[in-house]
Amino acid sequence: MNGLLRRAGISNGDLLIMSDTDEIPSLHTVKLLQWCDGVPPVLHLELRNYMYSFEFPVDYSSWRATVNIYNPWTFYRHSRATDLILSDAGWHCSFCFRHLRDFVFKMTAYSHADRVRHKEFLNYARIQKLICQGDDLFDMLPEEYSFRELIRRWDRFLNQLQQFIFRLT
Repeated sequence: MNGLLRRAGISNGDLLIMSDTDEIPSLHTVKLLQWCDGVPPVLHLELRNYMYSFEFPVDYSSWRATVNIYNPWTFYRHSRATDLILSDAGWHCSFCFRHLRDFVFKMTAYSHADRVRHKEFLNYARIQKLICQGDDLFDMLPEEYSFRELIRRWDRFLNQLQQFIFRLT
């Protein structure tokens, strides 16, 4: 990767944003980083998390995008690199595509391919139905939450009580 970056013209000390294509820093964040002194060597970006479209906010749990002060030892990592995080720094819109064929492509071509356990998971009508319902494309169980996270998300659970009642019994 460093070879590609050097060919692109990056120099030591330049700010380098590393993120997936669906992790989008806001213009305000880019300008803030560009004009502020004292940016740490590595800084995570907290992104507003959306699923399927910007109409469906999920939470603020997206933090893997980073800003790095480039040096020859800079490398891409999609894991925790520091305790420092810039809040409300942009958007992460997961599975935000225009066409159903794009959903199928991502489901079969990327790191999610192992989740396609049945051929019917790729059925366009099924995908459309699940998107409209806001359900998981891979028929996976809901994520686990700590008590702290659960308290922060309590309003969401109350609004969808029937869906989450099993967690309260």
